Amino acid sequence: GETGKAGGSVADAAALDAAVAIRKLFDGKPLVSGVKALLAHIHGDPAWARVQPPLAPFPESDRSAVIAGHGAVRARSGA
Repeated sequence: GETGKAGGSVADAAALDAAVAIRKLFDGKPLVSGVKALLAHIHGDPAWARVQPPLAPFPESDRSAVIAGHGAVRARSGA
């Protein structure tokens, strides 16, 4: 097949690009509670978003932005 970055496949390069883009959605935001909030959305299970002290729940405004950004990344990657 075709090769991309560092000799990997084009699909590998696309997956890496998507993963980096998704990680960047959390820049400047609480990572653990943010990832849990996104997983809750993806799985349709609010239990994923629960956190224990000292973590705080992910702010709703950040949650909306991360979910929208995740949707955009998935749309670009064709996933």
